[in-house]
Formats: sequence, structure tokens, C-alpha cells
Amino acid sequence: MDRSVIFLSKATANFLFMAMVELVAVPLFYFFFMTGQPISPDAPFAALPLFAGTVGMAGVGTMLSTITMKTRSREVLLAVLFVPLVYPLLYGCVTATTAAVVGAELWTDLFVIPLVLVCGYDVIMLAICWILYDSVVGP
Repeated sequence: MDRSVIFLSKATANFLFMAMVELVAVPLFYFFFMTGQPISPDAPFAALPLFAGTVGMAGVGTMLSTITMKTRSREVLLAVLFVPLVYPLLYGCVTATTAAVVGAELWTDLFVIPLVLVCGYDVIMLAICWILYDSVVGP
């Protein structure tokens, strides 16, 4: 079997697991932290950066976990590699999600530009991870 198919299946499994956690965590976040706040009519748009961020984190996390799998201190090395690579993704997703939830007057400027950057990050990083996965796993 082609190893890139293995990468896609592992990344898909990671995506599904993170999506299930988000389905529980997002309503709990609203319940505990934003109960007194009125919901913005633009709040459903927050699902787009959540989806794009989950896709990017699943792909990059799968690749980095495969890279650090056979190292001695894999937990520390995975965190050291993962956080700097995912930081631009997280920053864009937080900015877009905040713009959607708050729903300010010019929220589209604060929403669309970070979301486009996050989608570009996803496309580039997933393509790199998918192409390089065969050489990372080895013979």
C-alpha cells in the first residue's frame, strides 16, 4: 500500500477525533465563559476557522508524530517541533473565530483575511506532509 494513503488515513482519524472533542468543547466554552453575552448573528461563521484549524493541526501533527516516533524523548521533541509550526495556524484561527463571535462592524476584514491565510497554510503544509511522508517512513 502506498504510504501517502497511510498518512491520509492517519490524518483523517486525527481530524475526526479532534472534531468530536470540539463538538463537546465549544458548547461548554460558551456555557462557562459567555453565558451572559448575547450571541452575535455572525457566530455560526466560527465553524469555518475551527474546521480549517483542525485540518491543519491534524496533518502537521500526524507528520511530526511520525518523525519523532523513534526518538528517545519523543514527547518533548514533538512539542518543540509542533508548537512553532502550528503557531501561524493558531493565530489566524483565533483571529477569525474572535471576529465571527464578536461580530463587530467590520468583522469581515478581520475574518476573511486570516481565514484565507489559514487555508493557504493548510494547503501548503498538507501538500508538503503528503509528499514527504514516504521518505520519512523510510524503506
